Amino acid sequence: GAEYMEKHATPFKKASSAYLDELNLRRYITPHIGERRVRSITEQDVLDIKASLKAKPATANQCIALLSKMFTLAEKWNYRDKHTNPVADVPKYTIKERELILSPKQIGALLVALDELVAENEVTTHMARLVRLLMLTGCRLREIMHARVEWIDRERNLLLLPDSKVGERKIALSAAAMEQTEGLPEDQVWL
Repeated sequence: GAEYMEKHATPFKKASSAYLDELNLRRYITPHIGERRVRSITEQDVLDIKASLKAKPATANQCIALLSKMFTLAEKWNYRDKHTNPVADVPKYTIKERELILSPKQIGALLVALDELVAENEVTTHMARLVRLLMLTGCRLREIMHARVEWIDRERNLLLLPDSKVGERKIALSAAAMEQTEGLPEDQVWL
């Protein structure tokens, strides 16, 4: 695990992804396989890890993907013979897609609630803007949380995300989304 983190995750993955790999290794993988030699890990070991995470199928799938990459690299680094990846035939859990599309009535209720919460000082204007932009753009939480004001292209109504989860993205901003970006203080860095 440590060599994977040092040679692959830390230098080649985003910090948040490397952190998640380290967390999954420490919490779920290492307790099962400990400090055993890479060559001694079997498909049954992988299946045991998967079974231990039955109540957390998304985490189990992350661990399966992580182990698969680790064993692919172990083969490349000559710690295992070629084509001996013990994860190769281990299927991931099937997870139902969770999709929540708000109805116009629900959107209206959410907007009213946000306005009320801001008026009552229960929610900051920044938090309300975050929720509105998430709803209006369909962006991931961190894409909006980490967006800089300078990334807004006001001429083309775009939010230019240079390094989102899927690489560079251009998000079209509706008039309502653009309205959320108006009137920000001159010195504000973060959207």
